[in-house]
Amino acid sequence: MFTNAKKTFLNFLKTTFITLPTGLLSFLAYGFTLSCLWSWFIKNTFSLPDLALIPATGIVIIITFLSLFINDSKVNPKNNIFTNFFDKIQIPIGFLILGYIFQLFL
Repeated sequence: MFTNAKKTFLNFLKTTFITLPTGLLSFLAYGFTLSCLWSWFIKNTFSLPDLALIPATGIVIIITFLSLFINDSKVNPKNNIFTNFFDKIQIPIGFLILGYIFQLFL
């Protein structure tokens, strides 16, 4: 149906317009979660300054990069990109909810 060049172009479009924005949103969600958890627990416990969103996102990116060398799990290629995105977003939301509940007891 598609020629090889068209398939390559469609893969490029898929990567550019779907995978990169969802990855960026995922990193920002993890960064926001880290920033909130830092403010709730680390800042008050150790008298440290706040951790802003962008530095927190940078820390998440560094940890993700370093964990690539440790983590040998396989990505299921049959999963839809949107399914993977929502799976990645559920984790920081869950940690954010748990952190919020625990910080209420401080």
